[in-house]
Amino acid sequence: MPQVIATGILMGLTLSIAAGPVMFALIQTSIREGFWRTFAMELGILTSDAGFILLAFYSLGNYLDNHPEIITWVSLGGGVLLIAMGLFKWFSKGREAKKVRDMMRGRKSNYLKLYGEGFFYNTVNPSVLLFWMGTFAFVSAEFNNNPEHIKWHFILTLSTLLTLDVLKIYFAGKLKFFFTPRRMVMMNRILGLVFLAFGIFLLGRTAWLAFG
Repeated sequence: MPQVIATGILMGLTLSIAAGPVMFALIQTSIREGFWRTFAMELGILTSDAGFILLAFYSLGNYLDNHPEIITWVSLGGGVLLIAMGLFKWFSKGREAKKVRDMMRGRKSNYLKLYGEGFFYNTVNPSVLLFWMGTFAFVSAEFNNNPEHIKWHFILTLSTLLTLDVLKIYFAGKLKFFFTPRRMVMMNRILGLVFLAFGIFLLGRTAWLAFG
């Protein structure tokens, strides 16, 4: 059991440190919307992660191993979606400016909407699914397919990830005073570039491996 605790916490730490588009989205939302609304987005992300883990647990990994072409098409589709999201955020200057003006007037986004955004951002990135599938295979081998150990490993991983993400959300919100409406719009465009970069990288790598 000590090994389960150690590996679960370590994986949660590693995931929290990793800089992906979802992390940038969380920080931006925390600055714009405040702690509790960003926490709703974090719960959406966590729900998506938990769903992927459950899919891995119920043998999706074996199915994908027998149909590798599905992984290729899912990755290509995910890359296109990330690029589309990046372009949308880059060119939605007016939409973001309206959000900032609403924030200055005390208007906030709906909790359910932010929960859905977090779930969507995490789910459309196929590298997240592939990460959890690979992790599940590793953990199963590490703990000799012991379902109790596997369960506690992922509970500890997600708990650690949630705790550290909550701290990031809290401290990002403290920087709100620094971000003027102009800087907030610029931050949205930077987030668009992050999504765009991840999408191009994923699309290029998948195409190279599949057709190169």
